[in-house]
Parts: sequence; C-alpha cells; structure tokens
Amino acid sequence: MRKDVSTKLKILMIGPVPKKYAGISVIAGMLTDYFDKKGIDYVYISTYKKGNSIGKVTLFVKSLFKLFFLLLYKRFDIYHIHISAYGSFYRKVLVFFLLKLLFVKNIVFHVHGSDFEVFLNSSKVNRILSRVIFKNTLRAFVLTPKWKGILEKILKIEEKFYVLENPIVLDLFSNKDVTKSKKIKILYMGLVGERKGIYVLIKGA
Repeated sequence: MRKDVSTKLKILMIGPVPKKYAGISVIAGMLTDYFDKKGIDYVYISTYKKGNSIGKVTLFVKSLFKLFFLLLYKRFDIYHIHISAYGSFYRKVLVFFLLKLLFVKNIVFHVHGSDFEVFLNSSKVNRILSRVIFKNTLRAFVLTPKWKGILEKILKIEEKFYVLENPIVLDLFSNKDVTKSKKIKILYMGLVGERKGIYVLIKGA
C-alpha cells in the first residue's frame, strides 16, 4: 500500500501559543490537531502569549534560542510562520532573518489581522520590511481574495500571495439536535460590523 505523502513532511510552525486565545491561536491549534490526526512530523514553537511585558519578552527570547539550537541539528520541509500586524510583525521579522542566517529555505508566511493594511500604510519602514520578507519566501497565504489584492497592490509583489481561507471542523456540527421547527435560530458572538460578515449572515438567513 502506498504511504500517504503527507506523512513524510516535516513542518516547523511558528506562532502564538495554540488553542489558548482567539484568532491565530485557534487556527494554529486546528492545524496542529490536523497534523496529529494525519501523523505529520512537526514541531511548534510559540513566540507569543498573553500576560505582562516581561513574560512576553521572556517567551520570545526563549523561542529564538530554541529555534536556533533546533535548526543546528534538524531541518524541515516547510517553515510555516503565522504573522499579523504590529508586535507580531516585528517578532516574525526577527524570526525570518534568523532563519535566513541559518540558510533556511521554503519559508511560508500565513498572514492574519484585519489591521494589516493600516499597519503597512502607516510606515514606509513597514512596507520595506514586508517587501523584503514576502519577496524572499516560498509563498504567503492570505485569508481572502480581497487581502490578496490589497497586499499585491501595496507591496507591488505578484505570484507570492495565495488564498487560504480559515478552516472549520465539520465534526463539531451535527443534525442530531435540529428540531422540527422551520425557524432558524442563530447565535452570533463577535464584533458587530461589516468586516465580520454579520450582515451577510443576516441576509443569508
């Protein structure tokens, strides 16, 4: 029997502590759960956690040392880095240059954050750094076609950005609790605004 090719992959993923918070942490946790399910060989290095400034800086410094010593004896097929705006961006820039210093290839960025456009337009330095890291990666994933267009336009980079929508776990949903009522009841928990899609949800209902 032919072995699943995916089980041969070795992946290094870098991002916030998975499964602890909302946003990127949730997505990272879903991906690591999938890796566990498929038997994929991976290592996850956490570069951020919530808390006081000392705790955040300590964790990040430890993650850099862990990354450095790990790559002295082990290499991976894919280096998957979750990145957002502001602090996340600057942390991942340092991670990127450390990887390049260690002659790492096949770096993939996973871009999150609704403020990324504002962040890039706020500073020429941010745009320059973004162009450097994205032009020198294998590819960068964005969450929607809209974001693909925005980043390509601002950074003037083509053929680097690919759309990778956030996943959902279908096993969490089941029809067994559906009543015979024809009325649809929806519980929405999140920011009420156009960006979160609540108005699209209302129209769809």
